[in-house]
Amino acid sequence: MAAEDENARRAWVRCEDRTFYFTLSLYVDAGDVPADIASALALKDALPPLGDFEGSQALRDAMDPLFNDIANRERLGRVEDYLLDTNGPPEGVKLNLITPRVITWSTEGTTFKVDLGADQARQARVRRFWYVHMNRAISYHVSLAMTYEHTPADFYAISMLQKAAAPKEFKRPADGAGNVYSGRTGILPLDGVLLEDEARARRPFWDFVARQFDADARGLFAHIRKAAPEAQADAAFAKLVRQDPFLETPGLCMPRARFKFFFQDEAFFDALLPPPIPGEDGALVRRRRIDCVPTAVYEAYPAAIQALIDAAEENGSADLDTPQEVTIPLADIAAINPEHLKYLFLAGFNQNIIDFLNQDASEILDSTDPIYPANEDQEAESFLYATPIRAR
Repeated sequence: MAAEDENARRAWVRCEDRTFYFTLSLYVDAGDVPADIASALALKDALPPLGDFEGSQALRDAMDPLFNDIANRERLGRVEDYLLDTNGPPEGVKLNLITPRVITWSTEGTTFKVDLGADQARQARVRRFWYVHMNRAISYHVSLAMTYEHTPADFYAISMLQKAAAPKEFKRPADGAGNVYSGRTGILPLDGVLLEDEARARRPFWDFVARQFDADARGLFAHIRKAAPEAQADAAFAKLVRQDPFLETPGLCMPRARFKFFFQDEAFFDALLPPPIPGEDGALVRRRRIDCVPTAVYEAYPAAIQALIDAAEENGSADLDTPQEVTIPLADIAAINPEHLKYLFLAGFNQNIIDFLNQDASEILDSTDPIYPANEDQEAESFLYATPIRAR
């Protein structure tokens, strides 16, 4: 009984403040799913229970009410799309997310560099599951959860993980490998964002995803075909997940995927929806985000970046074909007002921009307020839809 209680406890993970959840979803077109697999998946009720069927059922019980709130899923009295768990512990697998010591990116012809002093390692929890769609397409989902602090190193680590999924602000070198999970693309987030397992083996993020996809596909297909996993075809990721050109980085193709980040962070929530404060008469006064991001104060940050660029140009090469390289001192970033750094990071993250220090007040408001006030009436009505989920 004690063992069962322990397993039940481990299956649930406490939601802590300052945690982000990243889910990468890989889509396999219905026409690419092997015919016998598609036919078996279409008969959900006849599908033999997986070894961890209880895990699948727990996922369905948790997710179905949310899906039913936003979609009419019933067809002729049946719900034909459903979740399937993968083999593995219900609480997920603990790994270390490793991001580079030196972060570089390029924008508007300038390469920027920040030296964080050491490789960054943070513990993350990873889960995987399948989703069977009504049209018999399937999707594979890798979900990662990690706690963080409001520090420059943590903000850059989160940005680098975002860049691993969508490497904007990077250029693919002519000799870079086209395979995103090779570790030899020459694109920093694709090669330098690593996941380290309990055996201390480190793999590029996409190499980890591809290997997990292959292992879970072999297990699923073997279960349906009632065959040994080793009898199934290898390299399922390469065969089933199509690749599309990634327009932000010419010459690069990325796996067909979508991704979503969810932040559990009271400070971020209060920044986006500033809580009221007592006025002169003691009554609570509503604050607007435009009041929290004063133009005069935030003009200093892009001005400081421009000063670094000007200094580098004076001391650097006059060769116009050589990109200018600018180092942003970590001490300068650490000296930024924490409230200001928080807004700078949020605004940059919302645009998938790692160059988040180089923003003024108007750019921050553009990316954090979906209704930018054009007049007094709109300003009074401006709002952001968000859900205040508080950690307990």
